[in-house]
Amino acid sequence: MSFKPENELEEALMRAARDSAERPLFYRVMETATLYFVNEGAPPEGGKLATGQTLNIRQVQFDGKQFVPVFTSPERIAAAFPEGQAYLGMAAKEFFDLTRGAKFLLNPGSEFGKEITPLEAASIADGTVGKPEEIFVPEAPAQVLLGKPAVYPQALADALSRLFEKDGRVTRAWIAHFFNPLSGEKAHTLVALEAGEHFQAVLHEAGSVVAGVEVPEPPVDFLPIGRGGELEEYFLEDCEPFYKAKS
Repeated sequence: MSFKPENELEEALMRAARDSAERPLFYRVMETATLYFVNEGAPPEGGKLATGQTLNIRQVQFDGKQFVPVFTSPERIAAAFPEGQAYLGMAAKEFFDLTRGAKFLLNPGSEFGKEITPLEAASIADGTVGKPEEIFVPEAPAQVLLGKPAVYPQALADALSRLFEKDGRVTRAWIAHFFNPLSGEKAHTLVALEAGEHFQAVLHEAGSVVAGVEVPEPPVDFLPIGRGGELEEYFLEDCEPFYKAKS
């Protein structure tokens, strides 16, 4: 059965499933979208929840785990329950705020859907989805080892390049293998971005893309270029950018 998108959210979901660079758009649309779910309790009078009214949201078992099935349109519910099923709709941010801690299956049984983790749902509710917790700032640059990754994360470079080309705020971007022996952490991937005052905004979008790409050396940190420092010299002088904005 072919999947025909019924709304903007479903169009964004299809695009994100096919290209990780489209994930930021999916989450932006999700934050203002309506989600639909099955309420097994008494329906609210007049179609609106009264203050203090309790919902009995249907849950399902999948792979031994408990999930809340949630849908992107009434048509997805109709496809999942051909015998007919009463449902409610709620703003996505409000719904995920109300159900914090739960795991979700988006459009179960449909061609386009996904699992939504409790952390992911909470970040949608808070408007912080895809946003890294902090910008990478090395404390002891003389101890840091930088170089070309042994296994180059080509999928990451390609997805970020598509994002930056559409976004238009990144001038150049680099990828490096990063290791700080003083931190006690394993070697991982460092992405340096030349985006000026737009760095923080771009970081939010890039974080969503990274979450949908398999990286040989996770996690992925981000470093702003243009603020000086020894790490910046490496990228500007010894490392070829994987992305350059078209002039």
